[in-house]
Amino acid sequence: DFDEIGQAALSAYTKEPEDKSENVYVTAEQLRSIGWREDCTGESMIEDLNRVLREYGINNIKSIQHFIAQCSYESDYGSKLTEKIGEKEQRYYPFIGAGYIHLTWESNYIAFSDCLKKKGINDEMITISSKKGKEDKEFISSNYVANNYAWESAGCFWTEIRKLQELLKDNSNYTVNEKDPDYIVDMVSLKIVGGKQDNGSFERRRNRYKVVCDNIKYSSKITI
Repeated sequence: DFDEIGQAALSAYTKEPEDKSENVYVTAEQLRSIGWREDCTGESMIEDLNRVLREYGINNIKSIQHFIAQCSYESDYGSKLTEKIGEKEQRYYPFIGAGYIHLTWESNYIAFSDCLKKKGINDEMITISSKKGKEDKEFISSNYVANNYAWESAGCFWTEIRKLQELLKDNSNYTVNEKDPDYIVDMVSLKIVGGKQDNGSFERRRNRYKVVCDNIKYSSKITI
């Protein structure tokens, strides 16, 4: 029974540490200052964001700024956790974008499922859309990830699938092209979109990053 499987996995996923104040890297007020709506920045959402930042090692100011900037663009400031336009026309259909960083393609859904298995969570609902022949299952995976693993999938994609923490920890990347302040943002964006060139979104991603840097600068919980 997939409902029971999903419920059991969700219970394990949402278990919080006793001290919920631990490592509050990003606050609701900071997200609202860069354009996130109040109804998209509830208490449980902020707790989950900070848990994911902590568990996936996104815990220095550079990484947090890049991560929040990309999530702000991908999810339209947290208001669109699934892809809505032309879903069936996408090459990766039915594994359309889901989460704060839109997870796409079946291979990435499988990789995310494998990531959770390492944490002891075996959730078949994440890849149920792979089971062909049942029309009512075509969007179950994307909707399920968006509803239950929106931050978790973004953290896994960032650190485990696209290895962006490794990219940002390599300080040599910051001196490759010192005359282009957007160089690192574009490198991150290339990793996110999975291509070899600008897909038309890079300027907007750069703008999101600049706004984030102006508003999320430092807190006592963030390491430099």
